[in-house]
Amino acid sequence: MKLQKGLDSFQLKIIALIFMTIDHIAVFGLLSPFSDTVHTVFRSAGRIAAPIFLFILVQGLLHTRSKLKFIVRLYIAAAAVEALNVIFQLGFFAGYPFTPGNIFRTLMYTALYITCIEYIINAVKKNEYKKMILPLFGMILPFVAAWIFSLASQYADLYMQAPLIPLRGIDILTMLLCPIHTIEFSLLFVVLGVVWYFVNRKMLNCLILVLLSGISYLLNHTLFMDLPFSNVLSFNFYQLFVSVQWYMVLAVPFIAFYNEEKGRSLKYFFYIYYPLHQYVLFLLAIILFKT
Repeated sequence: MKLQKGLDSFQLKIIALIFMTIDHIAVFGLLSPFSDTVHTVFRSAGRIAAPIFLFILVQGLLHTRSKLKFIVRLYIAAAAVEALNVIFQLGFFAGYPFTPGNIFRTLMYTALYITCIEYIINAVKKNEYKKMILPLFGMILPFVAAWIFSLASQYADLYMQAPLIPLRGIDILTMLLCPIHTIEFSLLFVVLGVVWYFVNRKMLNCLILVLLSGISYLLNHTLFMDLPFSNVLSFNFYQLFVSVQWYMVLAVPFIAFYNEEKGRSLKYFFYIYYPLHQYVLFLLAIILFKT
């Protein structure tokens, strides 16, 4: 059997899962008995996960037969995880400081914008300008949806809980609209994925991540707290410039060793593991340390 050099997509995904779990061990309170230094080390190591997941997404989009199905699958996953997160926050873990993540929304928007931009480029090349209308609409719609969400969230009755399930109006809006201004790692991470897709040169993509990590190290996140138009839509750009985020540069060696092979296929494993491990880790923290 011929051995492949480097890391395939499956192996990269497992590495990302491991570092994500390390990060969430700290996030959900399992390091309570330890020093702040240990907590920082775990969170810093966890910065490796998201760039690898983004890179794997880009590679998947380069080879998938249907980008639209890919987007729909990510949207369904984002909505489902958002619903589960709220149910656990307001139901099982009510009264506890539980703030689970939802990376599927970030990945979904990355796939959406890559697809729309690619459609527009192809339409321009073929002088078929009418075919630009739908993808342009697809690029604008998330901002309109975010604006609608921002306006609607000002009404107090949206926070009233439903009688049978722990879902409020604001939670249902979040599930359906996936507000782009609140996605994990911010819209800048989506831009990174789009750039990676169209550059499509592994070592150059690594260099781009190094440069972004350097900027993250040099800039203080407070610079992004009060940007123009924040009274209309407050984008969370600061998330890419918090103190430990620049450690995402540590993902570069793993990405550099990517061998362009798919490897084993466990398509839905991540979709299940991602939300489940968050709830298990936080439950363990409650049991062990009464978080």
